[in-house]
Amino acid sequence: MIEGSYHPLVRTHPVSGEKSLYVDKTYACGIEGMTEEESRPLLDFLAGFVTQESFVCRLKWYNNTVIMWDNRICLHQAFNDYDGYRREMYRAVVMGEKPE
Repeated sequence: MIEGSYHPLVRTHPVSGEKSLYVDKTYACGIEGMTEEESRPLLDFLAGFVTQESFVCRLKWYNNTVIMWDNRICLHQAFNDYDGYRREMYRAVVMGEKPE
């Protein structure tokens, strides 16, 4: 297993109590207690599941658009579909709790 941070595959939102998958293709590199050969197919399946089109919200940007989301219960993926236009973003991160 590669050294790094460990977190649960399923986490509970601290306010709503709602459960969500906490996995993505970029950062999830294994499952504790499993070999790479065992964990990779499961991680690939789960990452594909959470990014399926039926869960996606695409936003049409206009001047002065403001959007906020809770990273504890959703994923964010920016697409470069604004070629030729300037997109300026200010990110604010609120210190959160350790995922459980």
